[in-house]
Amino acid sequence: MSTRRDAPEAFPPLLVTDLLALAVIAGVTLWRLAPLLAHPAIQNWDESIHQAVVRGTYDTFFFPHIYADPLHPVSPSNFWELSVFLNKPPAPFWLASIFMHLGLGITPVALRLVSLFAQLAGAFAIYLWLRGAAGRFWAFVGAATFGCLPFTWRLTQGVFFGEATDCGLMGSLALSFLLLQLGIERRSWKLYVAAGAFSGAAILFKAPLGLPIIGVAGALTGLALVRVIEGPRVRDGLAFLAAAAAVALPWNLYASSRWPEAYSASFGVWFGHYKPGSAISMNIGWARPIDALFNEIHMTELTPLPTVLPLLGGLGLLVRAVWRREPVIVGLALWVGASWFMLSKAESKVPAVLWGTMPAILSGIALLGASALRRPAVAAMIAGALLAPWAVKQPALTALRLSMPLRLEQTRAIPGLVEGLVVAVAGLAVGLAVTFALRKRQQLALALGLPVSAVLVWSMLVETSREQAKTRDEKRADLYVSYTKEVGLALNGKLPERSVVLLGVENEPPCCFEKHAMMFWTGRMAYHHHDSRLSDFRGYHRYLVSPESQPFAPVPGVPPYAWLQAYDREAPLPEEAPLPEGLELSPGDIGPMHLYGFAAGPIDSDRDRWAFYASSPTPFGLTIRFVTESGEETVRVEPEATLRSRDKLAGKRWFILPVVGPKRSAVKNVVVGP
Repeated sequence: MSTRRDAPEAFPPLLVTDLLALAVIAGVTLWRLAPLLAHPAIQNWDESIHQAVVRGTYDTFFFPHIYADPLHPVSPSNFWELSVFLNKPPAPFWLASIFMHLGLGITPVALRLVSLFAQLAGAFAIYLWLRGAAGRFWAFVGAATFGCLPFTWRLTQGVFFGEATDCGLMGSLALSFLLLQLGIERRSWKLYVAAGAFSGAAILFKAPLGLPIIGVAGALTGLALVRVIEGPRVRDGLAFLAAAAAVALPWNLYASSRWPEAYSASFGVWFGHYKPGSAISMNIGWARPIDALFNEIHMTELTPLPTVLPLLGGLGLLVRAVWRREPVIVGLALWVGASWFMLSKAESKVPAVLWGTMPAILSGIALLGASALRRPAVAAMIAGALLAPWAVKQPALTALRLSMPLRLEQTRAIPGLVEGLVVAVAGLAVGLAVTFALRKRQQLALALGLPVSAVLVWSMLVETSREQAKTRDEKRADLYVSYTKEVGLALNGKLPERSVVLLGVENEPPCCFEKHAMMFWTGRMAYHHHDSRLSDFRGYHRYLVSPESQPFAPVPGVPPYAWLQAYDREAPLPEEAPLPEGLELSPGDIGPMHLYGFAAGPIDSDRDRWAFYASSPTPFGLTIRFVTESGEETVRVEPEATLRSRDKLAGKRWFILPVVGPKRSAVKNVVVGP
């Protein structure tokens, strides 16, 4: 027996209590993450690109792409316009396209479901591997906290850097680690094979970032070989590795042989994130100093928790791993420590870079909480960490932070880590001194541990939930903005296979890339600026979407409440197209602007998309007042909301002013004024 005798059982039998805890964890996670999941906005660079790839994968499963047949030559390094998309592995796109084929249809919720299921898997895994080492209560707190973090919501909803790729990576790694530890406990080669398969899946979610549990398995095998811990035998480690290779290698061999230049370029992108001063790390604007993980990244991913807590959690894992040598804790310590070491050396550090390690980091924090009731010194250290918001206001600690080495750039510049660490270490020292001075340590542990544990639980569950709700409320209005959904779905399946969609707009809405969204909704290539000779030469039929009347035949079927209307660019008209049918007419002049009417259609159960049709020689902004039985809602809309400058709209037969408003069924009157 190589583990210490006081080590608890790693995986106690599943009881009804455990099943209830898992049910509550699932309920909390779904309650926090599932609402708004089907929002129509396809936001930010990552989700815009990846949703377009999902559509390409939906149409041709083993040919992930955005542009199936680019109209102009593209460099292999230009992954967002290349004919095949290999910048990220295909697992999230395969899963999302399967969801769409199984009945969801063309909807961005398919990719977000990959994120949601992965977050659930991560939360379940935390509880299952932690309940032996930390106890059921703290295992529950650690797992439930996972779904309450504001950053979890951002990733699941696809509104920030990273989404299904990072969530899928995290879920695969968490399941791989859980099955690896179960394999150690039960000496089952089948569990090692299953664990290896999920590590292979992690590689298919995010390439090199999928390697951590393979490294953990190798390290545990080596430690078991020298009898430091109970771990995998050599044959178990080989079974794990073979299963990982069986899952990850086929696609990589296929892709490297079919698209060698694009495949090689994709690896150049990955290593470019790691190489100091590379074009990749500089161009994406996320070149960060060596200490960014412990400041900016932890602050982004774990807000509102103090940034010192994850550092203390990781160090706590290391101490316990050395002291007790439990395979679960040793594995978690290796996972966190190796990830911190390797990722700190990377030049680019984007916000989601540590998300694959987050289950282990939260486990470390939960283990600290579990120790607070038994060890007064740990409780005092946690109390100090929780006092970090107070500590940053102390001039002496600020001076200490500013004296840090210049290499620790963010540690010097960002308040929180140094101040929290100083107060936490002071608490630990005082706690140790008092513990050794007093004989009644158990009473001291309860007297200090209970209130500290209560505050930590409050911070992990209540404060994170509040901050997540605040984040959701601040972002909610943006989730309704989609210029391309209605027109794109109307064109989906109706355009010739060899056709291209041109976007007749000058700008993009904030945080959106409607060109990629149009490709998702229609399944056809889309361009902003395009030389017509290219499409003519290649035999592509051109269609135009625009917020204004055009001298081309309208494409039938586009609802009048869509913010863009579609035209057949190859069917010119002698004059600009007439108004679409189905408007609620409200003729009238507002100064020099003429309002023809409006139409409204659903966004979700709470809001509608409104389109106001107007014309003017000098367009200007309007104030729209929706009168409902419960009150009034006023919205201001400027001509630039059309994604066109107002001078380009002047003199057009009509143009569409886009508005998000209340449900049409609830509106008694619409009042429009300048």
